[in-house]
Amino acid sequence: MSKPRIAVVGIGRLGDIHTNLVNCGDLFDLIAIVEPVESARLKATKKFSVRGAEDISEITDQIDCAIIATPTLYHFEVAQTLLNAGKHLLIEKPISIEIGEADDLIALAESKELILQVGHVERFNPAFSAVAKHVATPMFINAIRTANYSFRSTDIGVTLDLMIHDIDLILSLIDSPIAAIDAVGSVVVGPHEDTANARLTFKNGAFANLTASRVNSEPQRTMQIEGAQGSTKIDFQSSTAYTIDVSNHANSLRIDLPNTNSEELKSLQDRFFVDYLPKTEVSIPKGNAIAMEQEDFATAIVTGGPVQVSGRDGRDALAIAIEIANQIRNKNSATAHAIKGPHFATDTSKTPA
Repeated sequence: MSKPRIAVVGIGRLGDIHTNLVNCGDLFDLIAIVEPVESARLKATKKFSVRGAEDISEITDQIDCAIIATPTLYHFEVAQTLLNAGKHLLIEKPISIEIGEADDLIALAESKELILQVGHVERFNPAFSAVAKHVATPMFINAIRTANYSFRSTDIGVTLDLMIHDIDLILSLIDSPIAAIDAVGSVVVGPHEDTANARLTFKNGAFANLTASRVNSEPQRTMQIEGAQGSTKIDFQSSTAYTIDVSNHANSLRIDLPNTNSEELKSLQDRFFVDYLPKTEVSIPKGNAIAMEQEDFATAIVTGGPVQVSGRDGRDALAIAIEIANQIRNKNSATAHAIKGPHFATDTSKTPA
C-alpha cells in the first residue's frame, strides 16, 4: 500500500513532537491536526502547513490511522470512535484511564483486525534496546524516574504519568507473573499523587523497586538491573549504559587480609573494576525513540505484523499503575496533602473534547 494517511489528535507537547516527526519524515501522509482548542489548532496548522480540524468526525473518512496525543481523560472516547471507523491507532501512554476501557479498546481492535499500539516510548530508547538483548533473567531492578514540575498531565498522577514507563520496561524484562505490590506516595501539588515508591515482587523470586517524582529538583531517569549477566545500569537521559561482570579472576580471588600489605591492597583496589569486576561501557547507537516508535507503527500497518508495544502491553502496565496509585490514595486518605504546597483551584472534571 502507499504511505498511510494519518492525523494527529491533540496538539500539546507530545502532539507537537509527533506532528513534527511525521511532517519531516517519509512514513506517513499527514492529512490533518485535530485539536478542539482554536488558538492551539491555528498555531499548529500554520507551523506545519497542514489542515486543522476541531473534531475527528471532520477527517475520519480521509485517514487510515491516527496518533492520539490528547489528555489521558479523552483517550478512550477518541480511540473508540476511530477504531469503530476502522482506523489503526498509536495511543500515547497510558492507553486509558481505566482497565475496563483498555479491555474494550483491545477487544474492538482485535475484532476489526486493526493495529493498536501504545506509546511506551522508552522501549525504543536506544540505550534500553542495546541493553535488553543482553539481559538474562533479571532478579532485581531498581528504577528511578524524577522530574521538575511541568504543570502538564495534571489529569493523572505521577504513577500514570512517569512511573508507568518503568513498569512497562520491567514487565518486558521479567517473564513472570506479579505476586505482590506494595506502594507509598504523597500529594504535593495535586490533585493526584506527585511522588510514588513501589515494590513489585514476582512469582519467580525477582523483585523491582520503583521511584517516581514530578516535584524533584534533580531530574533523573535511570535503571539498574541485576541478574545472571551481572549488573547493568542505564541512564535514559544521557542515553548511556554500562555493565559490570564477574570475571574468572574474581571467582578465583582469595584475599588473606591480615597478611596482605597496604601496597598489595592498593593494587587490588586499583584493578578491581578492571580485572575482577570489569566495567564495560555499552555501545549505544544514535536514534530518536519517538521516530523509531512511529516507524514501528507504520511498518505494522503496511505489513500486517505486530507492534513492539501492543494494546495488551499497555493494559498490563496500566493495571499495575492503577493498583499502585490506589494504594497510595488509600494510605493517604487521612490527609488531603502530605506536603503543603500550591494547589490547583480549577475544576478538573471532564469537559467535552
